[in-house]
Amino acid sequence: MQFDSCSGRRQWTSDGAKRLVGQQVERPVTVEEKDRAVEHPTRVGVQVEVRHLVRMSAHQG
Repeated sequence: MQFDSCSGRRQWTSDGAKRLVGQQVERPVTVEEKDRAVEHPTRVGVQVEVRHLVRMSAHQG
């Protein structure tokens, strides 16, 4: 059973279960979890922008 820092009690939470198996959590607490939470949307945003720029250059040329 994981410790829930919000309630101060030992109880199962969805984030506790995700931490146990190494999945991304809903409410990141550690620096590593926060980095992982920011990394995915940033990577997706960059991919979308690159596709947009490629389409723009194909239409201009």
